[in-house]
Amino acid sequence: MQISNITNDAKKIDAFYEFYKNYFPAPERDTLESMKKLSLNSATTKNWDYNIIEIKNKDSFVGGMIYDWFSDINLLIIEYIFILENYRNQSIAKQVISNLAHKKQNATILIEVEKDAPSKDFWKKLEFSVISTDYIQPKISKNQKSFDGLILMSNKNISDLQDVLQNHYWKYSFLNG
Repeated sequence: MQISNITNDAKKIDAFYEFYKNYFPAPERDTLESMKKLSLNSATTKNWDYNIIEIKNKDSFVGGMIYDWFSDINLLIIEYIFILENYRNQSIAKQVISNLAHKKQNATILIEVEKDAPSKDFWKKLEFSVISTDYIQPKISKNQKSFDGLILMSNKNISDLQDVLQNHYWKYSFLNG
């Protein structure tokens, strides 16, 4: 399995987006333009990295992930992760998360999960717990509304979640809202 950061490769982001848009409902989905803008903005910001990851098995695209890394507070927020249907149940997502946790040792990892999604069980198996059931995602772009169909899960307790969201995640990740 190959895990590659494609954040600075516009052509690969275009290809990634074709898969991505099929796995995320419109209320939660960034636009291609937004992804590219976030990629550029991240390069100019000291403590925040926006990362678009492609996952391949040999030469075949099998999935992807988008995450934000906040080095000043050792926090990684997984915005999206998906594995193509033909490659599910092969522990690929588990390997990707394990690889990421290894690279960002002792980091707190936070993820947005749909309230009724079966993926909650996957995250619980990885020892993530629900830390907020009343999470409302800010609008992602000018043409979208806030989305309240999500919960937040984490591998660690976050003492001041609202501060983390307002002064880190929302400050940088929703630049288009």
